[in-house]
This record gives sequence, C-alpha cells and structure tokens, in this order.
Amino acid sequence: AMQLYAERPALGEEIDGVWRWVSWTELRQRCESLACALSKELPPKSFISLYGSNSVDWLVVFFAALR
Repeated sequence: AMQLYAERPALGEEIDGVWRWVSWTELRQRCESLACALSKELPPKSFISLYGSNSVDWLVVFFAALR
C-alpha cells in the first residue's frame, strides 16, 4: 500500500491559514529519521513523555517513539 499511495497526502495541517500536506513517503522518512536519532541517544526500553497539541510533528514523534 505504501508504494501505491507513496506520493498521495497522508496528513495535513493548517498553519497560518495555509494547509500543508505531507505525503506517505515524507511521513515515513521523517519518522524513520527521528527514530534513528532517538535510538542513538536513548537506552533501549526508555520511557518518553509526549505532550503537545495535535499536529503532524506530534504524530511523527509518536510513531518514531514506537520504533
């Protein structure tokens, strides 16, 4: 499914009255990049607290933390 919908919008958010759309490919890249950085800085099985308003960035951090 990822390959089929790779460039289609996965998520969108309105910032200052303008909608910004994130493709499935960009979402995956951002999540993998952050997950890699977290794995280098945190010991295995660390706990992470995530607090913030709903946004694409919040979801990226959430998915990255799950990895």
